[in-house]
Amino acid sequence: MRELGELFGWLLIGAYAGTLLNFILKVINKRYGKVIKKNPSADKVMKFLMMLFVKNHKIFGIATLLLLLSHFAIQYSRFGLNITGLIAATLMATQVGLGIYASVTKQPRKGIWFVMHRSIALFIFVGIAIHLLFPHLFG
Repeated sequence: MRELGELFGWLLIGAYAGTLLNFILKVINKRYGKVIKKNPSADKVMKFLMMLFVKNHKIFGIATLLLLLSHFAIQYSRFGLNITGLIAATLMATQVGLGIYASVTKQPRKGIWFVMHRSIALFIFVGIAIHLLFPHLFG
């Protein structure tokens, strides 16, 4: 069970990274798109990455939620409540909730929800780092 909990944790980080690549690839494309288009092989790779991570951003978000629930259930049943994990999980659940809200209500990519959605992504990164580096920080 221990290995399965750890596996779901690492897969969770991978799914979260996949959601972050949506933003990162858009920034790269915006800043360096003209340069990338001049190189056919780089353009082909960029189009593939954009298709994979931008088009499937929602799928990576859903995978993040499912892996979060699985990881939490296994680790909680084995070790009890971990505060650093709970903080990271709460941030992730909030992030997924904002994404679902925007998707269901067809929100434009602007406004307070969008600022929060992007800001929370940074806090999640910090929360995961603290959870991995100092898992028993709060007891």
